[in-house]
Amino acid sequence: NYATANGEGIYNIYNPFHDEAVAIIFENIGIKSCMNKKEQKISEEVKFLETIRCSISFLFEMELWKKPDQAEELFLKYQYLLNMKPNKKEMWALDSFRYIDPVYIQNYVLGEIYANRIIDSLNNNYNDNYIKWGQEIYNYFLKDGMEKKFKTKYKGFNV
Repeated sequence: NYATANGEGIYNIYNPFHDEAVAIIFENIGIKSCMNKKEQKISEEVKFLETIRCSISFLFEMELWKKPDQAEELFLKYQYLLNMKPNKKEMWALDSFRYIDPVYIQNYVLGEIYANRIIDSLNNNYNDNYIKWGQEIYNYFLKDGMEKKFKTKYKGFNV
């Protein structure tokens, strides 16, 4: 992604949401082009569950910022939403999103939503012509860094 960017200065820098959206687009292309239908279905189910996990983790984090003294209780509250019962309530502190990447996990969820809209558009316009998908992704997402995104809206993607 960054190696192909030709933007100048600030336009050569992507934001975290963009990073995750592009990663998810390529992940989905890999799933569609390299897996049979059964494997695709399993993969989609896993991706769905991971998106739910990330969403709940983000909700936990947002409430944690408001109530840091209730971290352990909040962790249990949100883990129960996943029907998980951690054996140690202190486990919340082991999640690297709390100490390495705070206020980041929502980018996975937003990236998934955005990427799915892009993939639907690519699929509607080009079916399984992944060469054309790659050309469109390069032209829109990679070629100029973020400059085009600030100046225009790409009319080929219905997002």
